[in-house]
Amino acid sequence: MLKEGASAPDLEFATDGPACLQRIGELPRVDCVILVPDGDDPHWPELVSQIAGTRPLTAVIYIAALADEGVAVDVMKRGAQDYCVLTKITTEGLARAVANAVQRTDMARRIEDQQYSLRTFAHVLVHDLRAPLRSVGGGIEMLIEDLPQAQRQNHAEVLEFIRGGALRMERLIMSLYGLCKAESEPRQRPVNLADLVAELAQALRADLREREAELILVGEPPRVQADPVLLLQLLQNLVANGVKFNRAARPRVEIAGTTTTFGWRIEVADNGIGIAEEHRTRIFEPFARLHAEDEFPGSGLGLATCSRIAARHGGHLGCTSVPGEGARFILDLPRFDGEAGQRQVAQPLSARGNVADVLR
Repeated sequence: MLKEGASAPDLEFATDGPACLQRIGELPRVDCVILVPDGDDPHWPELVSQIAGTRPLTAVIYIAALADEGVAVDVMKRGAQDYCVLTKITTEGLARAVANAVQRTDMARRIEDQQYSLRTFAHVLVHDLRAPLRSVGGGIEMLIEDLPQAQRQNHAEVLEFIRGGALRMERLIMSLYGLCKAESEPRQRPVNLADLVAELAQALRADLREREAELILVGEPPRVQADPVLLLQLLQNLVANGVKFNRAARPRVEIAGTTTTFGWRIEVADNGIGIAEEHRTRIFEPFARLHAEDEFPGSGLGLATCSRIAARHGGHLGCTSVPGEGARFILDLPRFDGEAGQRQVAQPLSARGNVADVLR
């Protein structure tokens, strides 16, 4: 076992698996465990699982007496960072393996720390910062109701200014919370795009009815591999933007999906105001705003969140647009190796049959 030292690694030795686990439990931190099995005892690979369960951020190097591909695959799946053969390893090779393994686990430790900080920040946003703002908004509402009519008119502008500021701050907090969630590791599984759009239509029903907008699912959408919560959040942002940034008498947003050679493509097209070519990259930056608050309110984080969700899936979100005619957002999602057997023949995006859902 190697534990962190001031100048050189501090080595400790254990004679068997139970003694190794006991000593790991006693130490505050262990950087690397080198396992050298005694013979062909089948319990040694299980020890890798036990160490990974006890100390997931501790590197494990498994040194076998003889090369065995089956054992190598088994211990790597159980959490080992490296697999070596005793008769082939050198002092330099072992030192290099330890250094590489510790470096990888140290990076994993840093990522875990960052994710913990992000989760804490998200909790503070939603609970500790949002609650006082809602109290401010509620207090202003009560004050407006309790004031005599004459005083209400005299102070209407100031009161509305305070209430509007509280509402904008709450929207910004929820947008930041959405961006924080987009940084989480996607829990990907097969998702029926038609079901997701139906759920999206219910979530946006009030907004669609208020603007007399249409949300249309085009063609026969495929099942995609994605985190359903994050993908719903992405589509909701795109559809809401298509309705909001729209001066048409009847806003219209179309969602289409196809299977591609490398995965899936989802397109969200609207008949809104469009986006000038010089802004099509900038719109995905955090807090990027192309319009004044009084013209189109928002936090400037919606598309940045969408872009991060796409990136967390290993995909890409892009945009094409004709100013004055609308915008088309294109989401490409990659296929995992395990999904290779589920490839489907791509359907043309121009197909316009089988409208699954139209809401006015």
